[in-house]
Amino acid sequence: MNTVLLNKHDHKKYLAAAPIIAASTEQVCALSLSEIPKAACCWPIFLSRTNADRAFDVKCLMSLTPERNLFVENSIWTAPFMPATLAVYPFVLANDGRHGYVLATRPCSTTIFDDGDTLLFNELGQPSVVQKQIQYKLQGILNETAALNEFAKMMGEMALTKEINAVVHYSDQSKQVLESLITIDEDKLNNLSDADLVKLQRSGFLSLIHAILNSIFQLNGLILKHNQNYPNDTVQKIELMLPE
Repeated sequence: MNTVLLNKHDHKKYLAAAPIIAASTEQVCALSLSEIPKAACCWPIFLSRTNADRAFDVKCLMSLTPERNLFVENSIWTAPFMPATLAVYPFVLANDGRHGYVLATRPCSTTIFDDGDTLLFNELGQPSVVQKQIQYKLQGILNETAALNEFAKMMGEMALTKEINAVVHYSDQSKQVLESLITIDEDKLNNLSDADLVKLQRSGFLSLIHAILNSIFQLNGLILKHNQNYPNDTVQKIELMLPE
């Protein structure tokens, strides 16, 4: 990803609605471990294979349809909270090789800055309060990377994951398959040794695992919200199946 370091000439302001505009086409969203308990009250949470150093990322499903987000309506975010990876758009932390991690912007439309309504730099050219808040959120994501890596490693070592397909049944008898969703294998969890259970408990991961398991019921909430938003394309049910 080609990033551009933030500067007071090109990025004096940005469009505060940019994260919501970008989120409107995001079907899934990456989560940090600390966000799992809150996200589990809103969305089904799954693991996702990644090309990064770790085996899995944690993601929540925000729509049954690609390039749609059921929680953006009329340019308004309707969920109780917005995950940090969405809230910081289009900003990232980039290592400039001299000062360590500094604020940068990912490739995005220049209108985000040309039509900006929120200061990123004040009259003295110093970082605004908003810019500092964005950097704080990004730093929080970075700080949780090690814990996320350890969580993914432990899930793999204990073989606690399994892949499932979610078959979405529509009222017109058509179907859509959401493939290769990775969740926690409850049977394997229940058969873990006492030593492994203690290890999960002490690491703080056991409660997160249960939150991920319980979040699967939020699929019912996605059905209800989908049917409210798209009454001409309603969903009858979602069937969870093991891949053939």
